[in-house]
Amino acid sequence: MLTLRPPQLEDEQEVTRLAALQEIDHFAHLAGGKPYSEMLQIWQREARGITDPGRVQADILLAVVDDEIVGTLSVRHVLNDYLFEFGGHIGYWVAPVHRRKGYASRMLRAGLERLKEVGVDRALLTCVTTNIPSIRVIEGAGGVLDDVRESPNHEAIRRYWIDCTQI
Repeated sequence: MLTLRPPQLEDEQEVTRLAALQEIDHFAHLAGGKPYSEMLQIWQREARGITDPGRVQADILLAVVDDEIVGTLSVRHVLNDYLFEFGGHIGYWVAPVHRRKGYASRMLRAGLERLKEVGVDRALLTCVTTNIPSIRVIEGAGGVLDDVRESPNHEAIRRYWIDCTQI
């Protein structure tokens, strides 16, 4: 059974290993050379709405199955200009060995439920046009394509809206 929980200090080794497998911004602080303990403090502050410039209130969660971290979920309570254009309310990532098991769909649903709890009626989700699995997950959750935009790094980004009130 998939559960979601905040990262803990004892997750450091596994989170560091997973960060090496992916490029998502949940672990951007690792790439910047910050110690894991500092990352935890940043994520805990962000969950409470205490953010660094350019960041927003967000829940950073680990997806766990049978005591193994299988992915990450970021639920952003509000959007800044960049997130409105390219990032969206929810970001999820599933480790390659755990893909095609339905975890991304369950993580997205949990993220939508969390947004509904904090008063977000419509969630923006984005993905690059080449990420067919993510397109399927978003559309499977009721995502309605709004438009396609070019990101700052010249990737085509699909932008979808999902009605959280129907969750």
